[in-house]
Amino acid sequence: MPAANPDPTVHRLAPEVLATRLDSAQVFPRHSHETYGIGRMQRGAQRSWSAAGWVEAGPGDLLMVNPGEVHDGMPLDPAGRRWHMLYLAPALVQAAAAEVLQGRPMPMWRPVARDPVVAHAFERWYVRLAGRAERLACDE
Repeated sequence: MPAANPDPTVHRLAPEVLATRLDSAQVFPRHSHETYGIGRMQRGAQRSWSAAGWVEAGPGDLLMVNPGEVHDGMPLDPAGRRWHMLYLAPALVQAAAAEVLQGRPMPMWRPVARDPVVAHAFERWYVRLAGRAERLACDE
């Protein structure tokens, strides 16, 4: 695998929300996050190991990870891949879903989902949130 070709952009949108954009050929070893992660593959594809076993994600696919879930990631092409991710604090997700969950943890059921309607909605949400953060950074 070639060396990383990162073009990272990271925005702390609130204490509970982090938005990232990464364009990279980097191979990520197994790791976990303390947050829920939901994102969309923009370009390229990757193979990753997750609690559901090996999965592959391509352009337009949604990527999801639960807090503490061990996963990794490697591009399927030397040109790498680009994705947008939102990392959400567990308390924020739990509060948003409290009525439905009634105190139970909120799992993301699949590490990769192919749902064009949800993927499009996610992208609109991401662009709106991250775009606002980029405008504020420029204003500063």
